[in-house]
Amino acid sequence: MNRREFLASLGAVGSLGVLAGCPGTDSPPETSVGKTERKKTGVNGASIPVTYADRFGTVVNITSAGAETGVSKPINSALEDVAGDDTLVYLPPGRYRMDEAWSQMEFENFGIYGPDATLVPPSGYDDDLFVLGNQRSARRLLLDGLTFDVSATGTGPRIVHATVADGLLVRDVSVTGLQDTGRGLTRFDVTDPDGRGQVQRLELPDGGAPNGRATGCLVGPQSEGRIAFHDCTIVGFPDNGLYASPSPGIVDVYGGRYANNGIASVRVSGGGVVSGVHVVCDESRDGVENMRGIRLRGAVGQSCGTAESRSRR
Repeated sequence: MNRREFLASLGAVGSLGVLAGCPGTDSPPETSVGKTERKKTGVNGASIPVTYADRFGTVVNITSAGAETGVSKPINSALEDVAGDDTLVYLPPGRYRMDEAWSQMEFENFGIYGPDATLVPPSGYDDDLFVLGNQRSARRLLLDGLTFDVSATGTGPRIVHATVADGLLVRDVSVTGLQDTGRGLTRFDVTDPDGRGQVQRLELPDGGAPNGRATGCLVGPQSEGRIAFHDCTIVGFPDNGLYASPSPGIVDVYGGRYANNGIASVRVSGGGVVSGVHVVCDESRDGVENMRGIRLRGAVGQSCGTAESRSRR
């Protein structure tokens, strides 16, 4: 059977790709409390999950440092005032302006929690927003519940560049609006070979402008630990959806939806597991001419598991 006959034999409308790991591979890491299972407690005017109250010695409501909702006053200086080791910064519901990059390079157990907070860069902004950690002097980072609105004309920041040795946890972070520039939207690196990280329910549904070079999520060449992606949504980026093959560490992908991304929707190297992933390639766009579902590089040893693909006639 030639390639054309094979594709025709698949039939059906829709698109689905599933690649299951081999027997004996690691099971999915435990994902802590689920989104609908969080019991809240009040600490310093912040309504936070009990598990976070137990984890952090200090919980700070960012409004105590003068931050205001609305998009007229940036919150960068307030973040600078309250950030520190063993500290969780809480953002109450509302929209907050960020007009330049904010960095926290060295920390031990630092987090930002804002399940109803939206961070808004100005029109035309194309720099970083959060730059968190460095190769060896940052451990235990939490980002939970933040939304980033990049819908203003010409706007396309990298919303998060996080580099930690160990203990990365990103949960329920989402982006609304088209990435208008060539910047990669997110990047996560776990630099210790024994380090671990999890990215849960990262939502990037609006993609990047065609003819650009925007990547949805990059796991870069500094990442030597193991990162697991759970139930994420990455759609419509011209230069890879989840681009993890530069990483010498292991990247696992469990569940989620990856659709119509250029080059590949899920791109990983050997050693990891890709399981239960819904991959769609059913919409051709100008400037995004080469779409693969799952791209694997550097695999060693026996190949096993199952894969299915369907194309729209």
